[in-house]
Amino acid sequence: MLPTTLKHVNLDIVRTWWLLHHVDLRKEVMRAELSLPVGIGNNGEIDQWETRIILDSIPFGSAPNVPLASDGPDDQDFDVDVRKKA
Repeated sequence: MLPTTLKHVNLDIVRTWWLLHHVDLRKEVMRAELSLPVGIGNNGEIDQWETRIILDSIPFGSAPNVPLASDGPDDQDFDVDVRKKA
């Protein structure tokens, strides 16, 4: 976690993917995207993105099609393959 007093992050060195989500109560869906920021404005908020992968909306009351993890130990390592759709 970055300290709250941090004023500048070099995004060329610190490359972190962000999973952003928004719950739309009126439309009863959750929308999400996986994004890679490359710029932070003077106000300290991200204002430029290298990549934005928009994920399918998930309607309330439905379960997303996500494979469940095995019943192995909680500390086991795993890899997540992320690819941009063509």
